[in-house]
Amino acid sequence: GGCAQVLSLMLRPSFPSLRCYAYEPPGCIFDDVLSEDCKEWITSIVRHDDVVPRVTQPNLESLRDEFFDVVARIKVPKSRVFHDVRSPCP
Repeated sequence: GGCAQVLSLMLRPSFPSLRCYAYEPPGCIFDDVLSEDCKEWITSIVRHDDVVPRVTQPNLESLRDEFFDVVARIKVPKSRVFHDVRSPCP
């Protein structure tokens, strides 16, 4: 999806009638201004609660902040918390 969006942006000047249908593109491809400019020819298709289209800088910053808030409030050793986070799930 993200590659299709970038490619359509590059090809649009040569093919003004170009339409792009991006399936589950990452949310961090374009900024707000560029997204607004491209909305007439790019259609993004997102299925249910997929995480990839919701990966944006503000969302990642919010996740980081919430994680550190929780870590600050819990009553277990912080070294254990960070070790458990880095360990793969069984």
